[in-house]
Amino acid sequence: MESITVVHEGREYEVEVDVEEPAAVLAFQLFSLLGVDVEEQLLLTSSGRRVDPDETFATFAASTPWLLLLRSLPPEAGTFNPFVDSDWQTSCTRLVASHIPLVQPAYTASGIPVCHSCATTCCSQGVLVQPVANNVEVRQRVQNQFICDLDVIVGAADVSPPVGYTKLNVDLNYSASGPFVFLCYKTGGPSRPIAHIKVVHTPDPETLPQLKGYTTLPVNCNIGTKSTTGVFICYSRVPATVFQNLSGLAIQALNVSSESIEGAVQSPLDLNAGNAGATPLFLSYTLNPLGGFVCGQHGMCLFEPRIRHENRKTSWLQLSSAQVTAAQHLDATQRRVWHEAAIKHFQIEEPRLKEMLTGQLQNTMKYERKDYQEKALATIPLTMLHERARSNPTPQPTFEDEVLRQLIRWFKHEFFSWMNSPACRVCDQATQSFRQEGPSTPEEVAGGAGRVEVYQCVQCRALTRFPRYNDPTKLLETRTGRCGEWANCFTLCCRALGYEARYVHDFTDHVWTEVYSPHHERWLHCDPCEDQMDCPLTYEVGWGKKLTYIFATSCEELVDVARRYTRDFDSLLDRRTLAREDWLQRTIREINMTKVHSPARQEVLRARAIREERELAAVKTVKAHETVGRISGSQEWRDSRDESGSQEAQESGPVSFVPTKLDAKEQIQKLLVGMLRGCTNASCVNPFCLHAHDTKPGFDPTAHSVRSLEAIASLQSASAEGLRSLLCPSEGSYRFHVLSLPLGFYWPLQDHSGDLVLDASGLGHHGTNDRCPLQKSLQLRHEQFATGLQLLPGTSLKGSAPSSANWTLMWLIRWTSNPLQKDASHAPTSLLKLQTTEGSSWYLSYSSKLELQSSSGPPSSSGPPSSTAQLAPDTTYHLALASTSAGIVVFVNGIESFRSPTQLASSSFIDITFQLNCQPSLIPIVSHVAWSTQALTTSLLQTLVRTSIPSPKLVKSGPSGPVDPSIECLQAEAAVDSDFDLTAVHLWEGDFFDGLQCEYKNRETKITVPGRSWTVSKSSTKRSLTLLDGEYIIQVRGRSGAWMDQLVLTTNFGRTLSAGGNGGDPFEIAVPKGHMVRAFHFALGDHVEHPVVFTCPAPKGPVGKVLESAVTTHGKTIVAQAVSAVVRYLTNVANEPTNTKFHTIKCSNNFFEKNVAPLGEAVEPLFAACGFDRVVEGSNPLLVFRAGTSVHVLRGVLWELGNHI
Repeated sequence: MESITVVHEGREYEVEVDVEEPAAVLAFQLFSLLGVDVEEQLLLTSSGRRVDPDETFATFAASTPWLLLLRSLPPEAGTFNPFVDSDWQTSCTRLVASHIPLVQPAYTASGIPVCHSCATTCCSQGVLVQPVANNVEVRQRVQNQFICDLDVIVGAADVSPPVGYTKLNVDLNYSASGPFVFLCYKTGGPSRPIAHIKVVHTPDPETLPQLKGYTTLPVNCNIGTKSTTGVFICYSRVPATVFQNLSGLAIQALNVSSESIEGAVQSPLDLNAGNAGATPLFLSYTLNPLGGFVCGQHGMCLFEPRIRHENRKTSWLQLSSAQVTAAQHLDATQRRVWHEAAIKHFQIEEPRLKEMLTGQLQNTMKYERKDYQEKALATIPLTMLHERARSNPTPQPTFEDEVLRQLIRWFKHEFFSWMNSPACRVCDQATQSFRQEGPSTPEEVAGGAGRVEVYQCVQCRALTRFPRYNDPTKLLETRTGRCGEWANCFTLCCRALGYEARYVHDFTDHVWTEVYSPHHERWLHCDPCEDQMDCPLTYEVGWGKKLTYIFATSCEELVDVARRYTRDFDSLLDRRTLAREDWLQRTIREINMTKVHSPARQEVLRARAIREERELAAVKTVKAHETVGRISGSQEWRDSRDESGSQEAQESGPVSFVPTKLDAKEQIQKLLVGMLRGCTNASCVNPFCLHAHDTKPGFDPTAHSVRSLEAIASLQSASAEGLRSLLCPSEGSYRFHVLSLPLGFYWPLQDHSGDLVLDASGLGHHGTNDRCPLQKSLQLRHEQFATGLQLLPGTSLKGSAPSSANWTLMWLIRWTSNPLQKDASHAPTSLLKLQTTEGSSWYLSYSSKLELQSSSGPPSSSGPPSSTAQLAPDTTYHLALASTSAGIVVFVNGIESFRSPTQLASSSFIDITFQLNCQPSLIPIVSHVAWSTQALTTSLLQTLVRTSIPSPKLVKSGPSGPVDPSIECLQAEAAVDSDFDLTAVHLWEGDFFDGLQCEYKNRETKITVPGRSWTVSKSSTKRSLTLLDGEYIIQVRGRSGAWMDQLVLTTNFGRTLSAGGNGGDPFEIAVPKGHMVRAFHFALGDHVEHPVVFTCPAPKGPVGKVLESAVTTHGKTIVAQAVSAVVRYLTNVANEPTNTKFHTIKCSNNFFEKNVAPLGEAVEPLFAACGFDRVVEGSNPLLVFRAGTSVHVLRGVLWELGNHI
């Protein structure tokens, strides 16, 4: 019995089947399970093929991960009906399905896909209409429309996905304790599209499930939760042959939701399984056919009046049975067209391929010539190779194999040389490629040169010839060339030493040798260019080549050895387009039959072929030496061929970091040691440390020990992470500053389990967690693993504190989006309630801003609230409520935001409740809640902010889209709040851009600090730019080819600094509007490559501050109109600074009065900030450009004005 997934009406069902039973038996099972009458069942495979009732499951199980069950019912009114729409075969296919992609005869009209009827009927003359073929290029375009890779990332709410991936912004641990977990997907890429996704539950969260035909993502989606159920995501790809034919269905969209999604298939298993009370989450996916499309907007469609646009279904699974029948007819028609085109293609290409293979086999016979082998043997220092083989401390298993290894090394490092371009025959200087021609000299003809490359000297312009010799004995003399010459000569040397050798031809432009090892009983890959032996995956894994055909030829046989050199033969097959695979294997057998062997030799070759077939079919494991890029040839030549290294290997994975699990017993022991012995800081403020008590008058060591042991006993049920928050803090940290205050309680909220919220003040005023999820990442400055408690509707955090006239309640908070709540309330949401024992209450609420109200009921029933400015989501804030004699003051990040003159009524205790009163659009994470028994000053609050709120993130940008999330700015001085300014930049140049280094200056101490040196050569020319006050780098551009040729930096003052040559193509890094560059990052090797800039918003100058105030008073439209006019005035001055007619502006002219005057009182300060003074001549007010104002400053003002347009 086996399990098969059946998809019906957007749901998956697992059905146990006997693989030998016919599908008719499955039909009765489905009737029993789903109530679909057998006569109404339409069962399709994942490739869209109808399942015949007499078929057994075994006949199609290998090619389909699931079956689709549709109801075969008469068409409903208003839907496609082939009897009513009888001319549908000659109409636009949108008549069949208006928005669902169908595989159909396809054409492009000016690049837009259209159906056959529109291509022949609707497209006007002059529009280029072409049929769409099924080839590698088309399949790549198809691949880019489907999901091809998945990943699961773990971390904070804003954890970045891997490069090229899209993050589904739903926490897979939503409403459950544990870190944020997100599913990410990537469309396109080198992998085939994904055909099916399964959610799998396991009883052991540590063990990955193994499903036949599926790949399992190695992250438990329940990571960090209390659940003992492992939740894993598995996926299977479209089979290679199915993808080659573009005949299957694949996943085009993914979603995670607590509800079903129309048109999508919902996995039946909960992603939140095992977490009591957690919101169930389900994975949904949308399927569509590979190669399918909706007829495009190609202009006026004659069939438009008949298209039913009210049917907005977009998934192939939403087709009716009538639509499926029509879709299958269109599919079959297109496949006939593709088949006929393929036959014509193969009729041309297959004879050419056969001729080439026959010639390659014949060409290998030259290595058997005795005179050739004698010349080679006379050249090879065999005695020296034997000595080296005997003295090698780590030899190959046999002496013969070790001599082969020494032969490769000698050939690479002592005998042959690589030819990039020849030196000039006249002056020995460098040359450049000039042309190619045929052999013309007797030497070139005698050496078998197939072509001659001609190079021209860059100095004297003389021409130098480089014949590409094919005679291996000639190569024994020249001893230079590229891979063709290397493999040609090396293969002869192997035969001369008695090794059985093959010449290997890779159709993606490389050649090497294979040598048979009797010890290993297999052929060893040998590449003298790379000094490699038995590293066959080098080209695919290390170089990043997309291999196709690889044939090995010897004097005895021709063999297709491509499988030896790839881990993914299915993908390689998709790139083999010259011949049908069955024809190719049959042709190779026919060619080999032309070789005559003795019966004994024939038996040897037959036994070898059997062993080699097993080897080629085996799963390949990558060795360390196979992961390096190409080493032969110049860097520029290797980069131009994309052989310097696999991009896939270079791409970083997701930035997911899960802290190591802590041991609670170990934390208890550390805590006890600190309580009884103290830490290394004699002035420690931690109440759980001996040193916080032993200097107080009347300290009793015995009583302290008893209290310590009692405290330890009460903490036995606490989590390891909660206990860690009670250990001694480092001096100057946020916890250190909090513990230095007079406290009523302090809840760090680092607990990972339990309802008890630990009090770190030592007073035992623990809080109560009522079902709030824990372990939600909330970044804290200088703390890598800080977490918090997530408030959800129906959950709460409660506690109480002794009241007094003056007190401060403070906490860290971060709001994250709530994507599952579609009908979320945007009204103020109650966040915090303070209640006295007498029943008086205060409520702190939020929507986009904070509101504080005094009320005996919910906030909505109270009077006008006091409020603060808007607070941004995905940003950490330090909030504080301070009770003073003047009332309650609300602080945001240490700055007073608003106050209420009414005080909380006097009481012995105040009950504190964090709780939401509705379904909000933003969900808060709360951490480090503390109650101080005094009203904290602004300066003290700001100290707490500086040690808690993480520095604002720098924005990183590169020249070509997303930047690898693993790249971070490591320059501490570049941080937004570092008190350092970027004051100078140095560039180095030679023929190319050779490096960069920044300088930073502290605003207070004026100390200059050099930044990291991103250079490959400091011996080249140095160019520097010292930035003026208020000057920032705002533009980064340059030129790049195989590496960076040039870098150009531009400032807001219009000054530039450049370095490097003029090669390559231009690029520009998109610096966000209004941002300034703070730091750079490069990849360093032989050259500088892959630039990344880190930016942040530039500080507002006088102009920006005036405009910000004007927007509040006059609105954006009036300000934007005025800014455009001011830019016009200033541009004239900046372009012609000596032309005095632009230095005076009449405030009474029509243009000024219409565009600028509406700013009212803001006009004069705006122009003053722009360098103009107001003067009056008679009764005419004028604005006059201030003498001595630098044009650079004017450019800076123009840039700042431009940020407001």
